[in-house]
Amino acid sequence: MHVRLLAILLALPICPAAAHDWYTGKVDPVTRIGCCGDMDCRAIEDGDVRELADGSYVYLPRYWRVPAARVQSSPDFRFHICESALFNENASTLEWRWVCFFAPPRMM
Repeated sequence: MHVRLLAILLALPICPAAAHDWYTGKVDPVTRIGCCGDMDCRAIEDGDVRELADGSYVYLPRYWRVPAARVQSSPDFRFHICESALFNENASTLEWRWVCFFAPPRMM
């Protein structure tokens, strides 16, 4: 019993990272900035995204427009976004920006 519990506990830190390994090494196709890692990237709900006629997307919670040239294909057929926060010393606030955006591949 104790051996089985220990094995489960030792495996826990590995499981979340394995689910998001595909973010590792990804860069924005235009800016060439790294997407960062598991702490900055996450899946987002389909309802939080709108595709525009020109192939760009809008991430509705923050009203960010993602140009079509910066959209990358998602391997799990879900939307994902990588964000980072910068501290604005003048306003003493965090300012969020998106770094990478992934969309499900389009079906032709």
